[in-house]
Amino acid sequence: MFIFHGVHVLYLPLARFHIVLLADRKAASLPQNGHFESPMPTPTIVCFTLPEGVAPSLAEALQSLGWEKVSALGWVESAEQFPQLQGEPLLGNYGAWVRFLAETYPVLLVVQMEDFATWRDWVAIAKSTAATRRIPVLALHQGQSPRTPTHIQEQAKQVGVDQLLDVTSFNKLTSLHLQAIARLPNRSAICDACEKPLPALALSGIRAFNRGEYYAAHDDLEAAWVEEANEVREMYRAILQIGIAFHQIQRGNLRGAAKMFLRAKQWFAILPDQCQGLDLAQLRDCSQQAEQYLLTLLNAPHLPQTFPQALFPKISFISAAPEALP
Repeated sequence: MFIFHGVHVLYLPLARFHIVLLADRKAASLPQNGHFESPMPTPTIVCFTLPEGVAPSLAEALQSLGWEKVSALGWVESAEQFPQLQGEPLLGNYGAWVRFLAETYPVLLVVQMEDFATWRDWVAIAKSTAATRRIPVLALHQGQSPRTPTHIQEQAKQVGVDQLLDVTSFNKLTSLHLQAIARLPNRSAICDACEKPLPALALSGIRAFNRGEYYAAHDDLEAAWVEEANEVREMYRAILQIGIAFHQIQRGNLRGAAKMFLRAKQWFAILPDQCQGLDLAQLRDCSQQAEQYLLTLLNAPHLPQTFPQALFPKISFISAAPEALP
C-alpha cells in the first residue's frame, strides 16, 4: 500500500490483471470543538453478480445511506485454478483477495445464489480466514416462496452465508435489510472513548511493547481488552496482535507474523488515527512497512530471511505521555 496526499492506494498483483483501489480515509484529528472526526471511511459493500431487478433498489438505498459499492467481478477465476489450501492464504490470488478485504474491510458482502459457482470459493475463503471471517455475507435468490428451497439453504450454509433473502423481500426494505446485517461500529461511542485517558493496564502493555517485550505486552493488553466494554477495546487487540507479529519475527516464524499483521487490520479499520493519546496512524504506517517487507521475503524464499531491526516500531503519543514512556 502506498499513501499519496492522504489517499490509501492498494495495489494488488494478480495472475491475470491488477486491481487498484483508492480508499479515502480521513485522518481523525481533533478540531476546535475537541471531538474526533469520523474514525472510518465511507461504509463499503462488495458485490459479485446481483439478481435481476436488485440494482435499482440497491443503488437508491446506498445513496440514502451514504455507502459505496465495489464490484468483485474482477476476482472471478475458473474453478480449476483453485488449489487446496493449507492454513490461511497469504500469497497468490487467494492471499490477494483476503488482503483486499482486510484493507478495505467492507461492512457487507452481497452475492446471488443463482450464481453460486462464481463466488463460492471466494466467499468460503473470506469466511474461513481469521482476518475477514467477521464480514457478514448476504445472499439473494430469485425464489418468492415463503420457504427458501432446501438446496439453496444447504449451499449457503456450506460457505458461511449469514443471511438469505429472496429478491422481493429485499427490494421492499432494502435500506433496513442492509443496516440490519452490515457490520457497523458505533462511531460516536468510539470517538467519545478515544478522548479519555489511556487505562493503566494498556499503558503498561505499551511500555512493554516499546521495550520489545511483546509477550508481556500481550498479557497487559489482553487484560485491558477484557476490562473495556466499549469498542475502543479493539485498539488494545490491534496493538496486541501487532506485538505478536513482531514476536513471531523474533522467533523466525515469518508466516505466522504475516498472519497476525493481516488479522490486526480489521481492528484498526474501526479506529481513528489518534485515540487515547496514541498515534495510531504512525503505528499503522510502521506496521504496513514491516508487513510489506515480510511479504517480500515470503515471496522470495531464495533471499536471506532476515528482518531489519529498524522496522521494529515504538508506539508514540500525540502529546506528553502519562508517566513518560521509556
